[in-house]
Amino acid sequence: MRGKRVAIKMAKKIASQYINGKSGSKGCKKHSIDVKEIAESFGIKVVEHEFSDEMSGVFIRKGDDLFIGVNKSHSNTRKRFTIAHEIGHFLLHSEDVIHHDNINLESPSVVLYRSENNNGGGEVEANAFAAELLMPEILVDACIESGVSSIDDLADEFDVSPDAMRYRLINLDYI
Repeated sequence: MRGKRVAIKMAKKIASQYINGKSGSKGCKKHSIDVKEIAESFGIKVVEHEFSDEMSGVFIRKGDDLFIGVNKSHSNTRKRFTIAHEIGHFLLHSEDVIHHDNINLESPSVVLYRSENNNGGGEVEANAFAAELLMPEILVDACIESGVSSIDDLADEFDVSPDAMRYRLINLDYI
């Protein structure tokens, strides 16, 4: 485990490459970070798959190939958080990656399990990474300073769920 601070610092560095100077602007504009583009920049292929409802996603290394499997039945905002979370695992916990030699994520018969309810340090770090990547503190601050204050409006600005935004605001000491 690297720690929550390291996870946040790493996400800030990556997010800064995709913000393009928006942090200094007045007002609040749509700030939807393209997590699929970020995954692809690391050589990770994102594949939507029919998982059980309880499973949001998984990161898999198959030889030199990297995959994020994401639940195709989940909402777009949930998929975005899952992809960001799995990128966090890739960057922070590469030693814990699920390794499979014979797996085809595009096959409906694939059944994978990974602890979704694990509240261990690795999950906390991956969640902190995902939150900072999708809702960079500097941009959340700018939106709030410009007068956008409802959770639903902020969630819409960042293309995340209201629950994700609520937790983000709690962690940033806004609520």
